[in-house]
Formats: sequence, structure tokens, C-alpha cells
Amino acid sequence: MATLNKKFAAYYLIIFLAIAIYSNGQNRFVLEGTIGKYPIVMLVNEFETNLDVTYFYKKYRHDIRLSGEKNIHGIYTFSKRKIGSKPEGDVLEEFRICLDKNNEWKGTWRNQKAVVLPVSLKKINPFDYHFQEIPDMDFGNLESQVYTKARLAGIEFHKNSITSYGTYSLEWVTEPITKIKSFRIIKGFPDTLLKKINNVLTQKHFLDIESYYECEGRGENDGVYETTIHGYFISPDYISIQKNVFWICAPAHPGEGDNSFTIDAIKGTEIKYLDDLAWFTGKKPPPVTSDAYLNNYTVARGKALAAILTKLYPNEMRKQDTNDPCDYSRSVYWEFPSWYFTDKGLYIGPNFPHVTSSACNSPVFSIIPYTILKQYLASEK
Repeated sequence: MATLNKKFAAYYLIIFLAIAIYSNGQNRFVLEGTIGKYPIVMLVNEFETNLDVTYFYKKYRHDIRLSGEKNIHGIYTFSKRKIGSKPEGDVLEEFRICLDKNNEWKGTWRNQKAVVLPVSLKKINPFDYHFQEIPDMDFGNLESQVYTKARLAGIEFHKNSITSYGTYSLEWVTEPITKIKSFRIIKGFPDTLLKKINNVLTQKHFLDIESYYECEGRGENDGVYETTIHGYFISPDYISIQKNVFWICAPAHPGEGDNSFTIDAIKGTEIKYLDDLAWFTGKKPPPVTSDAYLNNYTVARGKALAAILTKLYPNEMRKQDTNDPCDYSRSVYWEFPSWYFTDKGLYIGPNFPHVTSSACNSPVFSIIPYTILKQYLASEK
């Protein structure tokens, strides 16, 4: 791996100095060290006396979440309990640590079998990790960024095969532990553009890997996070990767959904929002964070999409019978659609409630042909 240059060194020095600074009454800090002989990294979120703690073993990388309290003597006690257990029982594991005069966190860890191991932790040193090789992600705070990049630093990808898509060459790679697979484009675009495109592809690959490790299971079991690429489209204008994701992560119910994304192949950047691509209402949308967007625009967009698709596919959009849960004619299901490009046009997927989503969320017909799409493209406005 390459050595940190001065730019990255200065950047992560800022991160390092920012750790453990109070923000809105909350103190966060990242520790690393050992439980017995086992190396770990730990993220501590402290709000007054309450503690929310997440850690992972470096060998396995899976998140383990605990909660607890800090007492008036500065002793931090936090534990993981069986789901549904009473506060005073069913402890799966527990930490008791405090800060000593050498600014190191010392204490003990014990499990439900009464095995007790010494704990030794200290503030993490970001310079120990080659953070510049991990693409930028959307982190809520600097401490979470350090924690995540400490987990992902050192991950390697195994090269599998090279395939062709028209004039483009794709190299497929897999992360060997998670088994999560994706590709990089190695031929078909100018080198400078190719670097930008592959940076987005790599970032998305890392995000899937991070989601896998964040998915904590129920009780003592690991969670389940599976993502599958079921199609892709590459052209001089757009690159779309069609992905599904399935998860079983505590404490939520199992779920599944669309995790597709699209890259502007001219700029080499992700098109994050459908409204950055097309204005189906005929008007420029308000900012996505505004009340006008959430309360008014999405409703209008749902009606516009339902009208376009009804005109294109009147039979498919019509509810078949009273027992059919997939009433595609209702515009509310098109207000927050999934979307990606195909060789036939832009696919638009409805968003049904969880109870009917698996049966209704992936109709095969809902494609807006390129000849129709052209009039709605934001670039044409």
C-alpha cells in the first residue's frame, strides 16, 4: 500500500484531534486494543451517563452492539443481552473499563459462561491505517469515519474473470470473506474518466461490505446481508447496476429491496436522485431536503409517473381483480420509485408497503422507452 502523503496526513490529524470532543452534549471516541489476546476496535458514544458502544474483532470485522452507563467514579459498564431479556439477566457479554493515569482504558470482559479476560484499549491512531485507499462515504461524524475505515483498511479483492459488454471490458472482483461481488470497468472509456467511474463502483462495493459487517444478528448469531447484481447497462451516457439486497439484522424484521445505482458516464459521477436525471412533472423540483419536496413534489411526481406508465401499459397498470394486492394504478406507489437504465429505456419500480413489497415491487413492464424519456430529461430543459 502507498504511504500517506502530506495532504492525507494533515487531514487525518484533524480527525484524530477531533476525537473525544463534545458535540451537542455527546462525546464520541474510538479505541483499539485487545480483549485477552484478541485485537478489537471500539466506538463509544457517551451522552451524559448513558453509553452506546459498538466494537468488532479485527479478525472477523462484524459489529457487536452494547449499551450501559458511566458511574460517578468514571467506570464504564456496558453489556450485550439477549433480545427480550430483562435488564437484570441474560447477559451475553459485559465490559467494565475505566481510564487510568496513562490515558489507557483498562478493565475486564466477561461472557455468559463466566469467562473473564483482561481489556486494554487506547485512543486509535489513524496513521496506522491507509485510509486514503478507502473511498469517501457519507458519515454522520468523524469518529464513525475513523471506526469504519479502520474496519475496511486492508481489505483485498480477489479477481475472478473478465467479461465483455459491447465495446466495454469488465473485471469482476469478490471480497473473499463477505463473498460480495462487483466489477470494475477496465476498457471502453478514456483513462481519466475510467478512474472516476471506477471510484464510484469501488465506493459502492465498499458500502455493501460495510453494510454486511454492520448487520448484527439476533442473540449470538451473525446477521444476514446479501446483495446480488441481477443486471447492468453500460452506454456512453449512463452506467446502471441493478442490485437487490436482502437482510436479517437485529432488531428489525427481515427485509429486502432495490439497491441499484446509476453513474453519469460523461461526468464519471453518481446520479443520486431521479430528479437530477428527469423532471416528470415538467418543472424543476425543489431541493430534496425541503418540505415542498416531501409534501408536494413527490405526490406530483407519483401522479406523473403513474400517468405516463398507464398510457404506455394500460392493461398492466390496471388492477386485475379485487384480490390483487398490486394496484399499480395508485400513484402513491410511484412517489418514491426505484430506477435504473436498461437497453430498452429507464426502468421505474414502484414502492409498495412491506407486507406486499415482495409480490409487487418488481414488475417487468414498467420501462419508459428512450424515445419517451427524452422529453423529460433535465439536460433537455
